[in-house]
Amino acid sequence: MQLFTATANDAQHANPLGVSMSKRKRDRNAGSADACAATVRKRSQLPKPVGAANPAKVHNRATETCSEAVIDGVQLRLALPEVADAPSRRLDRRAFVSRNVTQTAARALSGRIWVGRFPGSKRVADCVEPFRNGLQRFLVALRIAGADVVIASTLRPPERAHLMHWAWRIAAGRVQPQDVPAMPGVDIRWLHVDDEGIPDVPGSRNAAREMVEGFGIVAQPALASRHTQGRAVDMAIRWVGKLRMRDVDGSERIIASVPRTGMNSDLHACAATYGVVKAAFAGDPPHWSDDGR
Repeated sequence: MQLFTATANDAQHANPLGVSMSKRKRDRNAGSADACAATVRKRSQLPKPVGAANPAKVHNRATETCSEAVIDGVQLRLALPEVADAPSRRLDRRAFVSRNVTQTAARALSGRIWVGRFPGSKRVADCVEPFRNGLQRFLVALRIAGADVVIASTLRPPERAHLMHWAWRIAAGRVQPQDVPAMPGVDIRWLHVDDEGIPDVPGSRNAAREMVEGFGIVAQPALASRHTQGRAVDMAIRWVGKLRMRDVDGSERIIASVPRTGMNSDLHACAATYGVVKAAFAGDPPHWSDDGR
């Protein structure tokens, strides 16, 4: 404890019973406490708290931690502001903007790379009933008769149908690349630009043609079709010589006509007995469904 010499003025104001500290000493301790708090704030380089008249402002932007000090034998507990929330919010906003920029830049330009995304199925099992059962029985009859069958597609995801449909239309010049509507989950950039950032429509159409070739498209695909419903199949059928087929009821049918492919009308009649109908529209050789659509 620090020693000091009492003056007449001190004696005049001293407690005659000597129970507590003098007023001068209390004032000095209070002043030391204020000085300590000011020093701590200065060293921590944190904003000085506003007056008690509006304490909410302090708590809205800061949390408090406590530090202890002993001054002239008096233990003090100081509440120090610790700014935490505002900087973290600023960092979060920067991270959010950064993520958005990265996601925009990550959108892939149209082209052959998209052919392998959102793959469709070639499995007959992925078709729905009753089309699945009829198709299975028709394929068995074809193979027994000696025909070669190659299945290219059965069930098609909506995302793949979207890519196929718009790639075809862009390549054919029926729509501008920048006018293609977006589809959730398909982050493709149809419109290409040159090195100066100028839209490159010819380059965009060439990229769409690459997709059309990669998908093996021979006719404009529909956005919603029997493929997306599991009610269609794209398959190539070929044989040599006469084809001895059996209808669904077991009746034999000899197909000697040409062409010896899936475009043969006699084969279409046989397939219809199984509920497998050749596409009614022209220009799509491999397409079969449960109703010809």
